[in-house]
Amino acid sequence: IPTYSDVQYKQVYRPNDKNEITLVALGGYDKYRLNRTNNDSSEAILYNVGYIPEGNIYQYTAGIHYKHYLPKSVYSVVVSRNWTLNKANKYRENVTIPENLLMRYQTIEAENKFRFEHTYTKNGWKVNAGFAYEYARYFSSTYNKITIQGSPVTIDFKSNLFMSKMAAFGQVSKAFFNDKLNTSLGLRTDFSNYSKSMMNPLDQLSPSLALSYRITDQIALNASVARYHQLPSYTILGYRNPQGTLINKQNEVKYIQADHFVIGSEFLTKMNSRFTLEGFYKKYNRYPFSVKDSLCLANVGSDFGVIGNEEVKSISQGRSYGMEF
Repeated sequence: IPTYSDVQYKQVYRPNDKNEITLVALGGYDKYRLNRTNNDSSEAILYNVGYIPEGNIYQYTAGIHYKHYLPKSVYSVVVSRNWTLNKANKYRENVTIPENLLMRYQTIEAENKFRFEHTYTKNGWKVNAGFAYEYARYFSSTYNKITIQGSPVTIDFKSNLFMSKMAAFGQVSKAFFNDKLNTSLGLRTDFSNYSKSMMNPLDQLSPSLALSYRITDQIALNASVARYHQLPSYTILGYRNPQGTLINKQNEVKYIQADHFVIGSEFLTKMNSRFTLEGFYKKYNRYPFSVKDSLCLANVGSDFGVIGNEEVKSISQGRSYGMEF
C-alpha cells in the first residue's frame, strides 16, 4: 500500500527586460507497507507479499535558472541539487525479528549540477549550444540473503562512490519553403570519470535529425532518427562484490545505447487540439546483463524490489516497436 506526498515551490523574478531568475524546489516523501490483514488473498497476492519489501523514500530537488536576453540571443545558466534517501527491508514471513532479516537496503544519491546554454537566432536560423557538469555522490549499505546456483549466499557491504559527469551539446534548426519544412540537427556527447570505458566522449556521441513537413495548415508529416545514451543506475555502478571491489567498474560497464526511428503525422483542429499518429522502432545496445541470473535487467520486474545490486555486463541487446496515437 504505497503513500505518496510532495510539495512544490516556484518563483520568477524579473529585475528588468534583459534578466530573469527562476527559483524551483520540489520535495517528496513516499512510503510503502504490506497489507497483511486479508487472509483470503489469492496465491499470486500471497506470493507478492512474500517477497516485496517495505520501505521509505525521501527526496528533494532545488535549483536556480538565470536567463540573460540580448537582441538575437539568450544566455542561460542552471545550478541545481537533488538528493534521495531510499530505505527498504524484507523479513522472512514478514516477521520483523533480527534472525528473519533477508534484506536491509539503504542508499543516498546526491547530484550537484551546472549547465550553461547559448541560443542564437538570425535570418531564420536557430543555434543552441552548451555544456554541463555534474558532481555526484552515491552511498549504499546492503545486506541481502540470496541463492546462487542452489547455494545460500549472504551479501553484506557498504559502498561510497564519488564521480563526475560531463556533457556537451549543440543543435541547429531552420525552416524552408515558406516555413513548410522544419529541420533540426543535433549532436550531444556524455562522458564520466567512473571508469576508462566511460571517459572517451566519442563513444557516447548522440546525433539526431528531425524533419516536419506541413502539407496544409492542419496536416503535417513528421520523421526523426536519434541516438541516445544513458548512464546505468547508481545501484549498478556502486555495487561491490564480497571482496569490496567495484566489480561492474572492473567489467567496464558502458552507457546504455538506444537508437530511435519515428515517423508519423499530426492533425491540428480548429478547437485548439492536436492529434498525432506515429510508428516507432527502438533498438537497444549495451544493456546491463545479470551475470547471476543470465537475464537482461530490462526483463526484471519494476515493482518495489531492488534491481541492479549485482554483477552485470554491458552485453544485452533489445528492441521495441509499435504504434502510438
